[in-house]
Amino acid sequence: MMTQPLPTETNTCQGTAFNALLQAQLAELETLINTQQLPLAMEKLQAWQAESPEEGVYAYKLGQLILTHSPEHAKAKALFELATQADPNNPQYWVALAQACIALQEDATAFEHLKKA
Repeated sequence: MMTQPLPTETNTCQGTAFNALLQAQLAELETLINTQQLPLAMEKLQAWQAESPEEGVYAYKLGQLILTHSPEHAKAKALFELATQADPNNPQYWVALAQACIALQEDATAFEHLKKA
């Protein structure tokens, strides 16, 4: 099962070197997902997210994997909340947070998040 496309912009001040690293990591991640190596993909995302918690893209992508391939919807919601805190102007993060809320049957909360997207 394919996940949603990755956001390509970050809110970092780290510049071009970080963006190149991020793009390489995201390419590696897509390869792992496409070859059904989900445990390894999750492991890598957790490590990258721990190294750069200010980057919402890692929390977002890990949340997507969990929401899509695991029943741990509350964990995905928490990750999407981290992503929206890191980059509140990214509508993909708000939509993903709303999707997690819907999975948790928190429809009113989901609607509030969708209004921020």
